[in-house]
Amino acid sequence: MKVDTKRIARIAFLTAVALILSLVENAFPPILSFAPGVKLGLANVVCLIALIISGITDAYAILLARCLLASVFGGNISALMYSVPASLVSLTAMTLMYTLLVPKIGLVSVSVTGACVFNAVQLCVASAVVKTNLLSVLPLMLFTSIIAGAFTGLVAWCVVRYLPKNVYM
Repeated sequence: MKVDTKRIARIAFLTAVALILSLVENAFPPILSFAPGVKLGLANVVCLIALIISGITDAYAILLARCLLASVFGGNISALMYSVPASLVSLTAMTLMYTLLVPKIGLVSVSVTGACVFNAVQLCVASAVVKTNLLSVLPLMLFTSIIAGAFTGLVAWCVVRYLPKNVYM
């Protein structure tokens, strides 16, 4: 079996970047005081870029490693029960859209869909955990998802479009 050291190095680098972005973002106070979980999702930029430049398997590996490491380094292991299911379903939605629809739609649309799916799944998980229906805040969360998803999608598009390919290939 041949070991692809460039691929391993790329996965490690992208995981490190995603982890740093996640930890930096978590160090800042929430964007909206009445919604403490609302963040821009900067680490999702890396997963979206990984999906484009490295493929589906690598994107999932980076996502899972980032979720695990961010919860360990962030000191919040219980965050895994919220972040992992929401992240996996979100990346699956983005993967389906990217592979099936990208010539017809843009990367920003893929990212917005991923952000909306992430928040919807996270609210469902939170509702199940606290045994209370929290879906009344879903419209607000979807509104913030559109803004955050558009921003992260635009950043990912700019990186893939304007960063020289020899930097990440």
